[in-house]
Amino acid sequence: MLFRHMVFNAAIGNVDDHLKNFWMLATPSGYSLAPAFDLVPDTADRVEHTLSFRYQFGCPTAGELLEVASEWEVANAPEILEQVVTTVARFATTARQLEVGGGAALEKIQADISRRLQLIERQSA
Repeated sequence: MLFRHMVFNAAIGNVDDHLKNFWMLATPSGYSLAPAFDLVPDTADRVEHTLSFRYQFGCPTAGELLEVASEWEVANAPEILEQVVTTVARFATTARQLEVGGGAALEKIQADISRRLQLIERQSA
């Protein structure tokens, strides 16, 4: 779950991805990652994330994300990466279907998401 959340943050440009936006829930069987919250695209041209992806704060490539997944022993990391990229690629279409206000702001956000998806889809680190 945490890896999927990290990939999603990178893809939508949730640059406000600080540690207070990740919580754990105590259950009878132990701790688990809380459902995602406070996920907002970069609307202020900050570009860099609050948390780093390995050693840099910009949008990571697929290779960099898969290196993290390997270190964390994430099962099915390539499939998770593909699922998130495919889903986020429909951001603007979904926003319009849900009648989210848009116009120039939506176009700006979609342009940033498209730029990020191109970076993420690159395989080299």
